[in-house]
Amino acid sequence: MSGNHLQNARRAWRRTLSVPAEPLSAPQVRAFVRELADVAGFSPRAVDEIELAVGEAITNAILYCHGRGSCVRNRALRGSPPILVDVGVDGRVLFVEICDPGPGFDIGDVRDRERPLPDDPGGRGLELMDALMDDVHFHFDGSGTRVRLERLLSRAL
Repeated sequence: MSGNHLQNARRAWRRTLSVPAEPLSAPQVRAFVRELADVAGFSPRAVDEIELAVGEAITNAILYCHGRGSCVRNRALRGSPPILVDVGVDGRVLFVEICDPGPGFDIGDVRDRERPLPDDPGGRGLELMDALMDDVHFHFDGSGTRVRLERLLSRAL
């Protein structure tokens, strides 16, 4: 990586993407984040890890933005508030924030659940996000749910 590329990555910047709460939005969000993680100077392996963590977060936002599974199952929800994705660098970290209009959940309850069996199709998203990112924060308020994923720039290589 050139010194100029790394220097540009360390300057503060932010990009935003707005997508509908539907499954076809997930690849668009992953590609958006992948490109920006590369711009921030992360190695191909680190970019893959960030993309995987973001894939879990956007999938959860799509599935649960109006209660369990309603965004995918209820076509009447199309036209509902979009999911907003902010990606940026604040000087020491790359951050990805995914905001949806969902009611949220009890993070302690989800983290305290038993680990899923190997053949179970889901239930590993938070565990993957925690393992692949340096910090994962959730915020719930009257306007929706926000997850913030952070990866230290010092782990770019």
